[in-house]
Formats: sequence, structure tokens, C-alpha cells
Amino acid sequence: MTTLISSYLQRLEAAAADLPVERRDELVEEIRQHIDASTLGAGSDEAALRTLLDRLGTPEEIAAAAREDLPAGATALEQPALSEANPSPWGGSELAAVVLLGLGPFVLPLVGPLVGLVLALSSQRWTRRDKTVAVALSVAPAVLLVVLFAAVLLLRQGT
Repeated sequence: MTTLISSYLQRLEAAAADLPVERRDELVEEIRQHIDASTLGAGSDEAALRTLLDRLGTPEEIAAAAREDLPAGATALEQPALSEANPSPWGGSELAAVVLLGLGPFVLPLVGPLVGLVLALSSQRWTRRDKTVAVALSVAPAVLLVVLFAAVLLLRQGT
């Protein structure tokens, strides 16, 4: 397989990253088979390959058409696909968010957790689930303190 075809298929995978995994894999395999079948007799002449890929359309167009064929709400992934530009869910702002959420109440009371929450909620790498966990973990100690304080007050009133 030529570099041109490999690059095209990688772009297609990236463009279809929000499709359900099974559909994305099926789509890439269909296009790969179509390319293989079309180039079987033609060889690997670069001009012919470019013409073939131009006739197929851009990977973004193919992915958009595949999205339209899905039932409503079937585009799957809440989590963004990791790519070469986004190799890990942990970037600088995500690490800072974790540090500020964990140590912020002790080092910078009130300000630390708030900044940590802003960083966590504005993260482009974290999923909605990750952000929900960050909010829950940052709010949980405050809720626990309020509940404990209320329990102590009720116990004192009862005696």
C-alpha cells in the first residue's frame, strides 16, 4: 500500500472518529477494499491513485455521509479520539487541574479549587465523564463538611 493511500485512510479514520467503532472500522475497510479493487489492474501510478481518491471524495465528506446514514443519536463517542496532535488525555492544563483540585484547598483555599474546576471544565482532552468526576470530587469535600457540621449541630441540640 502506498503512502498516499495510507495517508488517505488515516485521514478517513480521524474524520470518522466520532462514529461508533464498528461503523468506523467497517467504513475504513469498505474504502480500503474499494481502493484495492480499483488499483488491482491499474498498478500504483500516482496520478491514477490521485484520480481515484479524488473520485472517492475527501475523507471528511465520506465520514459526513456515513454520519447522515446513522440513526439519530448513534454517533457514538463522547471521548475524543486520540491522535498524533492529541496523544494523551493528560496535557499541562489537565495536570494543573488535578493538582489544584487536590492540593488547592490546602495551598490556595477557595481560589485553588475554583481555578482547578475552570481548567478541568475547559479541557479539550477530557471527556464529559472525566469532567463530571472532577466536579464531583472537588465538591464532595465541601458537601461532606456541611453534612458533618449539621450532624454535630443536631447532636448538640439533642443533648
